[in-house]
Amino acid sequence: MKPIDSVAVGNGEMNEPNDRASLTPAEEDPVIHRELAALSPFAPTVLFEERVLTRVWRPEPEWARNLRSAVRELRDTGRIWLVLGALALGSLIPAAVLAGLGAAFASEIGVGVSWLFEQGLPTAATAAGRDLAAAWSQIETQIGTTQLSGGEFTALGAGSAILLAGCAIGLVRAMRPSMVRR
Repeated sequence: MKPIDSVAVGNGEMNEPNDRASLTPAEEDPVIHRELAALSPFAPTVLFEERVLTRVWRPEPEWARNLRSAVRELRDTGRIWLVLGALALGSLIPAAVLAGLGAAFASEIGVGVSWLFEQGLPTAATAAGRDLAAAWSQIETQIGTTQLSGGEFTALGAGSAILLAGCAIGLVRAMRPSMVRR
């Protein structure tokens, strides 16, 4: 019987362990090495992570499961039309109340609307214009009294650019599709 310390090699020969340590992987088992070399390399595509995450099961909150089962039960029993009709009629109630109040207080509403367009809006526009002019005057005074050195002006410009870039990055991240977020 052959001793246990000899090892079978892919080329059919029997080599001692000392001989095996000096062999390259291709020499040790050329059949497996050729098959592995023939395999196409695996490199994930750009959206591989997103496709995997869309297949990951995420547990649904209990309230959403309960709502979904209640709607399914209403749909299966045919009572969904009753509920939808009640909701539609219920949304008409505030409109009917407003129409009734409008009819009951039509003269008062007319007086209020005419005052709004004759006196209220022009007075508000005049006051807003006066306040904006005063604020702009203060801003001009502040700008006129502020003296920035070249370094301060550069730092202010760089800070503004960084703030703008941060806002743009935040906007891009906020606008990503929800399947990409974790």
